[in-house]
Amino acid sequence: MIRLNILLDLVSIGLMFFYYVEQLKIKTSTEADYELGVFLPLIALIFLFLAMRGVKHDIKLIRSADRLR
Repeated sequence: MIRLNILLDLVSIGLMFFYYVEQLKIKTSTEADYELGVFLPLIALIFLFLAMRGVKHDIKLIRSADRLR
């Protein structure tokens, strides 16, 4: 499930990025100028990956504590 989530996030960010570039070319007839706002979804993906890693670590910790009971 987590791997599917990562895959879907990558696909959605890629589609957003390519859609942004194409729409910018169509509407302004110029090349895209990549500023911070374009890369924010990528930064969000990195933080999402780190959060999922932390959740996975917590799940392992809870399961090991359940075995001690």
